[in-house]
Amino acid sequence: FNRHVLDAAYPQMLVPTHRFQFENYRIVMTENKLGMAFFNSLLMTVCVTFGAVFTSSLAAFAFARLQFAGRDRIFLAYLATMMIPVTVTIIPVFVLLRHLGWVNTYPGLILPGMFTAWGTFMLRQFFMGIPRELEDAAIIDGCSTWGVYRHVVMPLSKPAVAALAMLTFMGVWSEFMWPLIITNTPDMFTLTVALASFKETYNIRWALMMTGAVIMVLPMIIVFIFGQRYFTEGIRLGAVKG
Repeated sequence: FNRHVLDAAYPQMLVPTHRFQFENYRIVMTENKLGMAFFNSLLMTVCVTFGAVFTSSLAAFAFARLQFAGRDRIFLAYLATMMIPVTVTIIPVFVLLRHLGWVNTYPGLILPGMFTAWGTFMLRQFFMGIPRELEDAAIIDGCSTWGVYRHVVMPLSKPAVAALAMLTFMGVWSEFMWPLIITNTPDMFTLTVALASFKETYNIRWALMMTGAVIMVLPMIIVFIFGQRYFTEGIRLGAVKG
């Protein structure tokens, strides 16, 4: 009924449209080089996620299972870094990377995000819940400290590791501030930076902007669908006090 009313009131203004339009995806991925930005985002996210899980698990294992002088004090100092706003450390980190020659490079884009105190804290809480008897049995069987980490602790910590990986992936994929600061050429832009410059470059072509937004959101939706059960587990683990 509404359609007939609109046709009668505005017969010349209603133009038939297509429900699906895939031409815009070809344009943004090829002509507008959003494909390179997608590759940069994917490379940064995968590398940072793997690196953050690896470094956090090593630090968490040391703080939870090893005995050394000043362990608890070092851990508290490490946790204290979580209270420092990211905006405070951006300029010193950028200056350091500039002296290293890593501005507008993949190492500068990836390496600063591979270390996280929050991930170390979450995994440490989980590692402390693993029975000591399993570790002692592995040592009696001739397993080294590295073997205990690799063959005992990590296999038993798959839920916590998966939760950290999922949460890290989601956070890094949508990261905007650091890629904006450390990159300065279009071939190094990530998706978030490319979409931000897309508005000025193409005079607010909304169809192409929305197409880029769909490309941006799609990997996060896929990750959430396959890893949603780990998000609740990760939040619960992060709230446990040890």
